[in-house]
Amino acid sequence: MRIHLVLSDDWELRADGSGDMRLIQFATLERLLSIYESHGLRASINAEVLQQLAHLDAGTEHPELAELAAEWEATVKAAFGRGHDVQLHVHPQWSDAHHTEEGWTLNGSWQLPEYSLQDTRSILGSAKDYLESLLQPLDPGYRCVTFRSGGWAFAPSGTSFRR
Repeated sequence: MRIHLVLSDDWELRADGSGDMRLIQFATLERLLSIYESHGLRASINAEVLQQLAHLDAGTEHPELAELAAEWEATVKAAFGRGHDVQLHVHPQWSDAHHTEEGWTLNGSWQLPEYSLQDTRSILGSAKDYLESLLQPLDPGYRCVTFRSGGWAFAPSGTSFRR
């Protein structure tokens, strides 16, 4: 008998946008991948891309966020270059995120089924396009083929599972 096991990691800040990216994301992922690699294993990293897009957007006014976004990209590319898979993870509350000196305010709904079909397509399409544009220079055959919804909330609705 053969067992297939997928080692996956939801790679993100806390769902409310709080936390230290360098500690929660970068250092933790490095430690986790080192453990996997010491056993000859590879992981599938579910990278929260809307968080990254919000950091890139806010980074124009907050240089420290642009620096974190650049580190995020470098970390994802390094993990991918080491043979780990990277796929899409989205918490839609980041779709209307704002940053102040106090931190992030996430005004978007936390549930994808609460978005219109057009908004859902926009959210998922922009996130997928970003991830593919980030990783295809390393491997032109890379495709984002899986998606993990934030809060496990992608229930059947009027906007889900449509072409």
